[in-house]
Amino acid sequence: MVFFGSFEEQRRRIRATLGLKPHERAVKVTGGSASTAADLASLARDFEMARAFFDSYAAIPDGQKDPASANQAFWIAGIIMYGRAFGTGMRHSARASVNVYSDEQRVTHNFVMALRNKYVAHSVNGFEQASVFAILDGYAPDKLAISGVGTQHGSLASVRTEKARLMSSLCDVQLADIGARKGEVERAVMAELLAMGAERVLSLPELGMPAIDESAVSRGRSKSWE
Repeated sequence: MVFFGSFEEQRRRIRATLGLKPHERAVKVTGGSASTAADLASLARDFEMARAFFDSYAAIPDGQKDPASANQAFWIAGIIMYGRAFGTGMRHSARASVNVYSDEQRVTHNFVMALRNKYVAHSVNGFEQASVFAILDGYAPDKLAISGVGTQHGSLASVRTEKARLMSSLCDVQLADIGARKGEVERAVMAELLAMGAERVLSLPELGMPAIDESAVSRGRSKSWE
């Protein structure tokens, strides 16, 4: 969530959201275990969004899953967010792991990642076929005429409802794992704060609402997993 407004307005919003008492305030903690906690929060968001997209697609009646319909964007968006969770990007302290999956779930994971890598993110793949054809008139060489030239395109335009549900279940597994890891990391952050001493903790800056720099869209990025 991004909230635009003065710092005092942000402060009131945070206090209301967290339900802080008059004598309490929220401060921003960085470094150490806090970096891991921040990465876990980012991972959780990816899987929450992916699950929401997969569930939205699965909920569409089969008769309405027209390959030409814009509702196909749900499963495509789900694959994008799911694949994002396994990219390196700027997350260096916590990453998603396939070790939490069963053998059957690993098969579904590999299918999703193949779709992401070979179909959604790249155009050279086995999920899409394009052919050029010519319409010939006549069978004898001296009577042959070419009536026209055209193109034929075929691609994976839909996924089965059951497959979408399986994809969503992978997100459930990841979110459960992230929740367990998050609890451990938050306890570590608490221990680090106590070790800092009261004076240093009191000097930490007050928490503000997230600020997103939209100009960063056009900047270069570090090489990540493709």
